[in-house]
Amino acid sequence: MSRKFAFQAFLISDVLAMCSSFVVAFICIIARWEDYEFLLYYRSFTKKLMWFAYVATTTAFSTGLYTVLAPRVHWLAIAICVMVALLPILTKLLLNGLS
Repeated sequence: MSRKFAFQAFLISDVLAMCSSFVVAFICIIARWEDYEFLLYYRSFTKKLMWFAYVATTTAFSTGLYTVLAPRVHWLAIAICVMVALLPILTKLLLNGLS
């Protein structure tokens, strides 16, 4: 499987999702509630990093499923990729509608 593009994309997006999630968790742990400037700066930074982790996680999910399903049920693999690709867009639209 290591030569398949979908599996390589899965590995890269999975590592990016995990690393960015760990950075967010670490920043949240070291944040001091008394330091207001620190919180303002890192709140914005962690929000962007969490969004990146969200997109990378959904990418890892869809490419992993594509790798497994494509040889047998290609139409289902493509349908799952399309649905998962729409998820961040729908989430963004939902969040903008709520605010």
